[in-house]
Amino acid sequence: MRDYLPGLKTKQRNGHSSVWVRCGTAVLLTLGALIIEVAVRPKVKLNDFNLFQGAVFLSAWYGGLGPGILASLLSTVAIDYYLVPPLYEFSFAWLDDGINLAVFWGLTLVRSSLSANLRKTKSELQLAHDELEIRIQERTEQLSHVNASLADEVAERLETEKAILEISGREQRRMGRNCMTGYVRLWPV
Repeated sequence: MRDYLPGLKTKQRNGHSSVWVRCGTAVLLTLGALIIEVAVRPKVKLNDFNLFQGAVFLSAWYGGLGPGILASLLSTVAIDYYLVPPLYEFSFAWLDDGINLAVFWGLTLVRSSLSANLRKTKSELQLAHDELEIRIQERTEQLSHVNASLADEVAERLETEKAILEISGREQRRMGRNCMTGYVRLWPV
């Protein structure tokens, strides 16, 4: 069955954290962005979306698509409630801030998707690397066995060749003696 939200899986696969840890990280990163934004707002004018975009990116990078979408949603709500006038109300004034929030939402979805794909690709690459390492190790063991077998065969052939040369040398000497003996008999001195 196709998983439409791979970031929200409850199983731990390939060493990834559980869904609660990943979603909790998304909530904490979004909350951290909100706290920093509210704390520095009176002193420094920041773009309302910068810190939240970072929170969304990190959430998607660490947790996958699901936590990235969660951080996007929480960021949109936090920006509207705490940073867009009228403060502490959900206004969604579509002509002014609504367009900015919609663009923010769209960009964070794209960023979450890209980050989740990067995470998935990295995980698949690591899995392929691990499988390749196993195959290399198996092939190395096979080659070691074949190499040892060939070394044994070479040693056996060298022993056989040595024995053949020894037998051949003895036979040549015996035939030489027989020849000399026959030569001496044919031609008496």
